[in-house]
Amino acid sequence: MSTFERDDYQWRETYFVTFAASDRPTRAEVESALGAVGVCLEIENLIGDAEGNFETVTLRSSEDYSAIDVSYVCGEEIVEENTRIAEELGPLAADDEERKKAGLLPKLDARFDVMHFEQVVKGDPTSDEMGDMLDPSALLMVLEALEHLTGGIAIDPQSGAFVA
Repeated sequence: MSTFERDDYQWRETYFVTFAASDRPTRAEVESALGAVGVCLEIENLIGDAEGNFETVTLRSSEDYSAIDVSYVCGEEIVEENTRIAEELGPLAADDEERKKAGLLPKLDARFDVMHFEQVVKGDPTSDEMGDMLDPSALLMVLEALEHLTGGIAIDPQSGAFVA
């Protein structure tokens, strides 16, 4: 079940970890990498394809009042979107490392969509205050783990920035 279908979570933002499809990890590799993340994550609905390649997973972090859905996508549309992102980020690159990342983006044809959700309590007037308790720590550690696992590049498309 996608977190989008749950009433107790609200979508906040989506990040990308883009990489070469040839570096697509297996279901077991993703499970191991996420299990090693330094926060208490509940791994749910970890799904792979018939060959054992990773497809999708839901992570929940009750300590951070958050959930994270990760799904694998690939194809020409990813290359096109990465090219557009590279054209936007390249001129804004803060240093040589960011310029290098921008130059690599158009060559990458796969990515993880990493959707971040905030836990909410429907009907509770104080639930708006929970936004103050939403901690991005789990999200940042998941992005780092996925980036390391794939040799990929983490991007915040909303802000148009690389995630360091």
